[in-house]
Amino acid sequence: MEDHVEDQMIKVILYLNHIKHLRKKNRFAFKQPPAKLFDETAVEAAGGQIKTDYEYKTFEGGKFDDKGFLIKNFPLHAVSADGITPSISELDKFEETIDGPESNVSINKRKTSKNELLSFAPGDHVEVCEGELVNIQGTIVGIDGDSIRILPKHKTLKDEIPFKAHELRKYFSVGNHVKVLNGRFEGETGMIVGIDGTKDEMPVRTSDLQITKETATGVDSTGQFQLRDLVNISADKVGVVIRIENERLHVLNMDEKVQIVPIQSVIKRKINRNATALDSQNNNFNVGDIVNVNDGLFANRQGA
Repeated sequence: MEDHVEDQMIKVILYLNHIKHLRKKNRFAFKQPPAKLFDETAVEAAGGQIKTDYEYKTFEGGKFDDKGFLIKNFPLHAVSADGITPSISELDKFEETIDGPESNVSINKRKTSKNELLSFAPGDHVEVCEGELVNIQGTIVGIDGDSIRILPKHKTLKDEIPFKAHELRKYFSVGNHVKVLNGRFEGETGMIVGIDGTKDEMPVRTSDLQITKETATGVDSTGQFQLRDLVNISADKVGVVIRIENERLHVLNMDEKVQIVPIQSVIKRKINRNATALDSQNNNFNVGDIVNVNDGLFANRQGA
């Protein structure tokens, strides 16, 4: 997505049955097919007429780039990213498209880019994904220009071996503690296929991860809030902070629902450490006591 002064240019993957020349004449075919990139050859074979200018191909009023994306301009006020969480497979369609007639070839079979090199660092565990030594694992010991030197974990291969970035992929084991380097979860730390910190599972690209001993602080950028803080969401609603992002808090409210709120919109609630309350069996409990949740969304869980 490219920003302009008053509008945004957005790349779109088209549902091909929206193109009348490719739509099957079947009145019972109501299921929407998967989105696909614009296929110039298929459109022309179906009788479609495509016009070509300097930068784009035009068909039925739509502009398509050389990778097959539909290019559309929208006013800024008509576009919102709130609540949009693309899956990894959806991101792959936009980030892993390559030019030319080899577009159906593995995305790894291309020239090494600067971004690929930046995703690797000495100490990373990697696996060879291309060439004669495919599936060999090792550790990166150095990077020289566009060459990455790894020390293989192999009985007979004892010397460092140079590879190109596209011949390698990062390799992680269950239980590795990692840090997210890029993307929506940038800065978060967690355990591979496990539970850590906020106990949220986060699907991320392996290229965006790095082995680490760090732990995300759980403190917002202003230093005002921490995990498990009690906050006022509004005049008559309170909640507990269960997740902290750069500018937002995830708050479990009184209705057992998680609200995502701007940091500036909530106020930290003062806690009376001597306050007591009654549980479902009329027993007293105080701040810091361990309790079991008997009912509701979080039934059978334990907390303090």
